[in-house]
Amino acid sequence: MSAALSFDHVRVEFPVFFAPERSLKRNLLGSSDGYRITALDDLSLSLKRGSRTALLGGNASGKTTLLRAAAGLLQPNAGTVTRQGRAFAVLNVGLGVDPDLSAYNTAIGHGLLAGHDLKESRRRAETAMEFGELDDKAADTPLKLLGPGQRLRLGAGIAAALEAEILLFDEVLEHAGPEFLDRLAKHFRSGPPSHGAVLLVERAATLLARFCDQALVLEQGKLVDAGELSSVVQRHAGRYVI
Repeated sequence: MSAALSFDHVRVEFPVFFAPERSLKRNLLGSSDGYRITALDDLSLSLKRGSRTALLGGNASGKTTLLRAAAGLLQPNAGTVTRQGRAFAVLNVGLGVDPDLSAYNTAIGHGLLAGHDLKESRRRAETAMEFGELDDKAADTPLKLLGPGQRLRLGAGIAAALEAEILLFDEVLEHAGPEFLDRLAKHFRSGPPSHGAVLLVERAATLLARFCDQALVLEQGKLVDAGELSSVVQRHAGRYVI
């Protein structure tokens, strides 16, 4: 079975510069010294079509960076990321560029970014509101004022409306109610992700068991464990899984 998402020796680095107010000597000397941190270090992985994968790891292990690279939101310094299908990330850092946009206009914006014209983007925005169970009041609410559960439903609705095959979730499923979790599970099984891939960051064992069949573990930007979900969870229970 071909891969829906693959990383081939991917390396992602971020520059860190010394703050002038914290380094008077460097400031007086005009030095711009800094250093680079490695968020993903020579990372290779492959997710088969139809796979549902948990991404585990501690803080600063590279999980969110991996999701952003998988979605195409950042380019690696080295290596390649290959996607077979449209990817959409529901990240806890936000969905839209402008937090003052309404939920509905945010959905329209994503449609335009995906290459649809305004009429089609509006149609898909209506689909997003329906899938996300967002009423008129929520649809007209600025993104920055939406609650965590509403932001999740908006992101999942946009992904469904854009028919994204690769779905990426960053610690947001805990904000969903039981009925919406049922809706997501059905979409994963029978919607576009059923022939793409789902990759989610979560710590709750109950959510992992419900949505995932395999798991990856990151530590300091490196892949240190991978395999069938129950086996990986057993090896890391109490550390990365609760």
